[in-house]
Amino acid sequence: MESLVAICDTLIPSLDASEVGHLDDGVAGYYSASASHTGTPDRVARLMSERLHHPKKWILRVGLWSLSTWIGSLVMCGRRSFTGEYPYFRRFCWLPETQREEILLIWASSYFILLRMFFRSIKLITAFVFFTQVDEKGNNVARRRKKTNMMRSLDHFIMASSISKTLEKQ
Repeated sequence: MESLVAICDTLIPSLDASEVGHLDDGVAGYYSASASHTGTPDRVARLMSERLHHPKKWILRVGLWSLSTWIGSLVMCGRRSFTGEYPYFRRFCWLPETQREEILLIWASSYFILLRMFFRSIKLITAFVFFTQVDEKGNNVARRRKKTNMMRSLDHFIMASSISKTLEKQ
């Protein structure tokens, strides 16, 4: 489960809202929420164990199991799981986030088709679960952010069109 949490947090990390600029509370909350803060890894695990029925499901199970061991991380991640201090080889969940991002980018364009399938499957399931989950009130965080940005751009459009109409009348 730790390796699944690490993958989910690497795919959907929390972002510092101060780097983006002045935002309202809803959008800042969206940026600060990572996959593990919203419970995505638990939902991904439940989806994979209960509702996912595919002949290649074993790739996900073997991949996640091997990432939970140092030898499996060495096989799947290569030299990026090696560190200079003890323990020399680390499990995937113990690696820094920048190294995990590099590893996922390598998996995305890997020569080995099973590794690419593993990455694409995890990425698809994680994104599906994160962007479709709702809270207790039935609100989707991602949709609220989109709605806020759409309303803001609509307000700017209406304001610009009303200014242009008043200028034409003068």
